[in-house]
Amino acid sequence: MKTTRHTSHANGGAGNNSALSNPAFITGARRAQRGRSSALPQKGARPTPSGGAESFPVQVVPRPIDPRLIVPSRWANRHPDSYLQQDFLELKRQVAAAGGNTIPIKVRPIPFTSTRTGSAAFEIVWGHRRHQACLELGLPVHAYVEAVTDEQLVSQMHAENLNRQDLSAYERGRAYDQMLTQGLYASQVVLAKRLGVDAGDVSRLRFLGTLSPDILAIMKSPLDLAIHDTDRLRPAMAEHGDEVLRRVSEIAQTEGSLPTKQVIRRLCDFAPKDAASSLDAVRSIEIDGEPFGQIKVGADRYPQVTFSVAFSPRDVDALDRALRSFLRKLIGTGKPK
Repeated sequence: MKTTRHTSHANGGAGNNSALSNPAFITGARRAQRGRSSALPQKGARPTPSGGAESFPVQVVPRPIDPRLIVPSRWANRHPDSYLQQDFLELKRQVAAAGGNTIPIKVRPIPFTSTRTGSAAFEIVWGHRRHQACLELGLPVHAYVEAVTDEQLVSQMHAENLNRQDLSAYERGRAYDQMLTQGLYASQVVLAKRLGVDAGDVSRLRFLGTLSPDILAIMKSPLDLAIHDTDRLRPAMAEHGDEVLRRVSEIAQTEGSLPTKQVIRRLCDFAPKDAASSLDAVRSIEIDGEPFGQIKVGADRYPQVTFSVAFSPRDVDALDRALRSFLRKLIGTGKPK
């Protein structure tokens, strides 16, 4: 099983599978802990000042919970394929051998006032795969419990997945897009700052997470996408959009689906006019993850730079000086031939 920064705990009653029929907590060997805190936030609990989560301190000792009482987070973007891969099957085997998850997950209580699905009482903060393994095996899941806001949940889930390298590039891109489209963060720059990631990476991953269903359908699994695939696929779609779509349709009709890396090669392989040139692909100029221009090779085989940004007439002199300085450096190293 992969290790994390969390301390491993004994399972304590994880083998008592008959307790799963109880629609409340699975108590097992943790019955002695019952008096310390209730299953759900107490009536009249005071809200925290950080966004409306009910006051419900972290339980230092995790308790075993019926996994059927726990639902995935609405901010999670696990692709169904992730539960078919070998690393999840190995995790499930180890959980079965140990009689439960020895590394607890974290959940937050779903308030009584919230809309619930069935009898669900908790929502996952992090640990979706461990919960899924216990759910499939019919074992209680050991979990820390804390009331957190949406932004706290996303921040903690992101840190956990990043440290464990648990999410694929595609899943991270979907997660970032959901956070932005649903207004959790105002912009890619704000998201990057809050989560401590590079804004350019957010843009590249979000591109993968929002690929059209037609492109995803010809891939064996989008989980095999890598962040650097954006650097080939995005310019290809910008410069040869119609041809890329034609190739997508052709693959779908004649071959159905292909390994993801082969799809990227087929969609992005455009023979350069000059094999000696490495600049035939359009290169996007981005600042803090936002595109402001591009570099491409013109008909004369020299790079052409275009950009779109507002500036006042008084900035023209500064632009002129910057361009002259850059051109002097080019001349000093020899003119392109």
